[in-house]
Amino acid sequence: MVKSTRMKSIVTFFRDVQAEMRRVTWPTRQETTQMTVVVIIATVITGIYVGGIDYLLTKLLETLL
Repeated sequence: MVKSTRMKSIVTFFRDVQAEMRRVTWPTRQETTQMTVVVIIATVITGIYVGGIDYLLTKLLETLL
């Protein structure tokens, strides 16, 4: 009895997942490309910022020691 209930739950879950996936609005290729470029640019800018702060703090620590 427990296995039967568990199996029904699993089947219901996958049916719900399938129904939900039909409702998803997928981005176009152009939107995906644009957002990828934005993420890459943001990552590079953040990396430069963090690298700059690291460099400055390293030089400050070297000066103090």
